[in-house]
Amino acid sequence: MERMLRSVDEGEAKDRWKSLHEKHAGSLLDVCLDMRGFYVKIGQVCSTRRDMFPGPWIDALEQLQGEHPELLARPVREMEGIIRKGLGLRARELVEVRQSALGAAATGQVHRARLRDGREVVVKVQYPDAERLYRLDFANTRLFCALLQPEHLPYLRELEAQFKTEFDYRREAADLAEIAARFAPGSGNPYAEKVRIPAPVPELAARNVVVMEYLPGETLLGYARRRKRQLEDSSFLSYLWQGFWLRRELRAHLRVLIGVQGHQIFVDGVFNGDPHPGNILLMPDGRLGLIDYGNVKRLTAQQRAQIGRLFIALAGGKRDEVAAAAEVVGFRTRSGDRECLFRFARLWFDRDDDETLVMPDGSRPANIQLYMEKLSAIDPLIKTPDDFLMVARNSFLLRGLGTHFGVRLHMGAEWKALAESAARQVPSPSLRRRGK
Repeated sequence: MERMLRSVDEGEAKDRWKSLHEKHAGSLLDVCLDMRGFYVKIGQVCSTRRDMFPGPWIDALEQLQGEHPELLARPVREMEGIIRKGLGLRARELVEVRQSALGAAATGQVHRARLRDGREVVVKVQYPDAERLYRLDFANTRLFCALLQPEHLPYLRELEAQFKTEFDYRREAADLAEIAARFAPGSGNPYAEKVRIPAPVPELAARNVVVMEYLPGETLLGYARRRKRQLEDSSFLSYLWQGFWLRRELRAHLRVLIGVQGHQIFVDGVFNGDPHPGNILLMPDGRLGLIDYGNVKRLTAQQRAQIGRLFIALAGGKRDEVAAAAEVVGFRTRSGDRECLFRFARLWFDRDDDETLVMPDGSRPANIQLYMEKLSAIDPLIKTPDDFLMVARNSFLLRGLGTHFGVRLHMGAEWKALAESAARQVPSPSLRRRGK
């Protein structure tokens, strides 16, 4: 393909690439749907990075964000059987389960329901083969990486360990109860009036079934796409004026989400490890509804201080300080090259814009994967900060969401104040050694 395009001008080459991507984007979605599990997760993450992947790919993979549950959902009769088996006699409290799935994802699906006492809820049901397929998917991916991309193995091992926590919904119910209480009105949380986290129904939780309150709304990205389509049908002046206010509104929601995730990471030490766009609702009252806490990560005060110091260093941009903080949180390269440590840490936690993805010699790799491969050729990672993998995932997903709203995020700057607060809670080792 590359040789064919050398004989045409740049405009025609772009058109041909676009045509090729449009032709095969549906096949990419079909692969994710056929393979399910881990591959749906990959598709969801890729769909947040409009800056990295072709537009037709994004348009296809965005369908995995939850707005098209019919693509993954299984018959409600099968789900009702799982509910009865999982909850036993307690299932009688669910007097109505809607036929159509409200959402469907990698490991299970959600249906609206009503309790005997009249409460509107949702019931989340795990697919019977979800855990087995996940283990097989990770085993195959580890084998692939061991042969062709060993630099991803440390990251993959920790990702697998973290995702294993998603298969016990009793744990999700407990996590939801704790986090919902932290964001409840009167809790003193600065975001209590801006977000809503669904409270679970603790007595209706089993390993593969969990019931929680229903939050109305549409996904934030779904809302953005719907409003943009409406604007395209309006007059030119209306499009300019209303488009300006829509961008302001979306960016304001993004700032709230960044603040909420940062507060959970650096202040509470309990946060959602998978805040992809399908888990972010815009509610009718303007608040953000944050759903699906199946993947919750916890950090101790000392861990929050460690990662906080890395973010402070990243905000300052001083290479030696970033490299030193990166070693503290767990980065190791074969030769200890300070420049590579700085670049790996910045890519994981801070930013990945065009200004960042430039090699020391001034060359510009075409994408993040090639950038990492070139860095690994200089000095490969031999250890990654496993305890902070989900912090990196949060940063990556938020940066991706920013690109949808025309914002290039520098997470060091975004979370600097919260990072400083976390760092103050635990004196640094150097200060303790001096007796301060």
